[in-house]
Amino acid sequence: MRVIFFSVSLFLFFPGCSESIRESTFHAEVELDTNRVAIGDVFRYTVTASAPENKFIRFPEIISNHTLEVRRYNSKKDASGLNSVEFELALWDTGQYTIPPYAIEILNSDSTLDQIVMMDSLPMFVFSSIAEDSLFLASGTVDLKPVKSPVPLSTSLSFQTLALAATFLILLGLIIFTWFRRTPDRFQFSEPFIDAAPPDEVALGKLKELSKQVNEDASSIKEYYTSLSLVIREYIEFAFFVKTLEMTTEEIEKYAINLPFGSSGKKEWQSVLRQADKVKYAKEITHVDAVRKDISSAEAFIKNTTIFWKRNDPSLP
Repeated sequence: MRVIFFSVSLFLFFPGCSESIRESTFHAEVELDTNRVAIGDVFRYTVTASAPENKFIRFPEIISNHTLEVRRYNSKKDASGLNSVEFELALWDTGQYTIPPYAIEILNSDSTLDQIVMMDSLPMFVFSSIAEDSLFLASGTVDLKPVKSPVPLSTSLSFQTLALAATFLILLGLIIFTWFRRTPDRFQFSEPFIDAAPPDEVALGKLKELSKQVNEDASSIKEYYTSLSLVIREYIEFAFFVKTLEMTTEEIEKYAINLPFGSSGKKEWQSVLRQADKVKYAKEITHVDAVRKDISSAEAFIKNTTIFWKRNDPSLP
């Protein structure tokens, strides 16, 4: 239903003027596409106007409030010079409502305001969305709309969901299987574990082999002292848990005060280490008898210091 509520025309006649009617008239009208809507429904409010020559028309916006909501508006001008604007409105309160008067602004050619034309206010009736339209018109009573039929819920799973779930379970199973299969490898040794011989037995065996080499060939004094120094360092490290293999002779002598054996024993093996450094690094010339003597001193040092770390009674735990 289209309802036109207002139309106005102003005729301006000037003596001796030969302008056309369009050039000297102003015409405006407003219309609603309906005068009765449900709450929240969108309806159209259209304003159309034409102005005299050298005049312009400006359509201001309608301001929304708690009752009236402006969804959107669109202004245009056709080929004949007719200006129009269309508003899409919604009302959020039931009962009788009056759309406020709309102000059309007429501008001069330099965009200054010439005059404002106020259109009439328009009545609009808003009914509740739960009311039956025909019953409301007939008796003014409000009835609830019929209850909608139940909507069946879909319980079936899509093929894509089942495929993704199956893929996830397969991957999870492969990860768990691989993890438990690889775990025992952490506790497997590449070679069977064999109890190592005590440090004193290892050191005395190496000194015995070194003594045989010295008796057979007395030409490699430097190599003999290198092996002798290594045997003493290994014995102290594995028997007393001091990282002597990573220390210099000076560092070992500095730390020797913390070792449990007596000062005489310390002087013996320290002198052997110093002599080995002199032969290896300072290229000191030493007779083979000195090598044999230092080997004997090392053997005596090892035998005399076993009491500080080795249990002689096998019955003890």
